[in-house]
Amino acid sequence: MIKEKSSSSSTHVSRFSLSITKAMREQLFTDLETLVPIPLTREALERLNDEPGVYRLFLDDKSVYVGKADKSLRQRLQKHLRKLSGRRENSTFQQTSKTNLVGRIKFTCLYVIEDLNALAPEKMLIKTLKADGKASWNVNGFGNNDPGRNRDRSMVKNSHFDRLYPIDLSVMVKIPSEDGGSPITSLFDLMQRLKESLPFLFRFPTRASQETKSLQKEEVDLIGLQDQEKSAEEWFGELSRILPAGWLITVLPGYVICYREDNPNIYESRTGSWKTGLGKIDFSLHTPTFGASGEIEEIEEIEQEKV
Repeated sequence: MIKEKSSSSSTHVSRFSLSITKAMREQLFTDLETLVPIPLTREALERLNDEPGVYRLFLDDKSVYVGKADKSLRQRLQKHLRKLSGRRENSTFQQTSKTNLVGRIKFTCLYVIEDLNALAPEKMLIKTLKADGKASWNVNGFGNNDPGRNRDRSMVKNSHFDRLYPIDLSVMVKIPSEDGGSPITSLFDLMQRLKESLPFLFRFPTRASQETKSLQKEEVDLIGLQDQEKSAEEWFGELSRILPAGWLITVLPGYVICYREDNPNIYESRTGSWKTGLGKIDFSLHTPTFGASGEIEEIEEIEQEKV
């Protein structure tokens, strides 16, 4: 492994060219340990290059996650920043808790000049760090994306990242009235714009279906709402007020879903729900049920970074 001098004076990031040797894992781990974590902020990430590499996340200066970016460290870490900015610390699931998680997160990273898929350095790092209790988020579902419709009804494990750090409905969101000259004219437009603006997943029917067509046909009047900054909870409340009857907005620990259905009880781990068609905001808080703790397999995502 050959370490190159970084053009930056930063101590949280460095540059490496990796050669496959028996000492690779040990050296890579040692070099990562020498880097000084800094806060995960938009300003810090803007100084990174669009290059591949490996990185670590720290919670209160304790290592909790190690990952790789096949194309761009900056874009991968920006994705984590967005996700973490929509999470809060959890003692209870009452929506009055507003302590955001992202302020406790720091990071370090290494640019790697090799084929990361062939070298798979993150797997070696996870094995080393996990043994030392320094990769707890690698086994609790932090790195996974949308679990899909089939998993919505599954009981969330007590040790899951979403249970430990649920979404924060108090985050402020501003939905622009126009995006690239395209005005919001339908419920589907509004829901799509809300989805793009939130720092956590909001899923609803988007493929060609009767539900999607009905949302596209439903006109919406945003007078008094457009370009306003509201909390995510307020936006979902407004959405429940104007959606036709027969839809249900359900808050799960890690994301929000909206489908044409009327029985929230099928989601045991939900934290609350809005019923529609009442012409008013009707939020029902729910105490979620969780399953036994256990390791959660991390599904390696296909990167969509643009370089």
